[in-house]
Amino acid sequence: AYRPAAVSAADARIGAGCGGQWSITGGALPRQRLYTRGFKQRDNAMLDPKLLSILVCPVSKAPLTYDEEKKELHCKASGLAYPVRDGIPVMLEEEARALTADEKLG
Repeated sequence: AYRPAAVSAADARIGAGCGGQWSITGGALPRQRLYTRGFKQRDNAMLDPKLLSILVCPVSKAPLTYDEEKKELHCKASGLAYPVRDGIPVMLEEEARALTADEKLG
């Protein structure tokens, strides 16, 4: 189990005063609560246009287009589609899939 350094008595009082949202078990906040908090609504998150304007394909260095329906970044130059998971582009060639002929033309 995940057990970081001990929590002081003052920290325990602060955690207890949060309306039960945070519970202290064994002197630490449970790991699952820390890392999953607030991420459930990110499934529908759009890709930030500012981020899209600076991203390029790692293979061809060409600009990318975002397919919102498939949640992918497409590169016509290399013929690859990079997945976008939880609003974060996965820009690894190993994770990319090859575009179909129709996707390359469209």
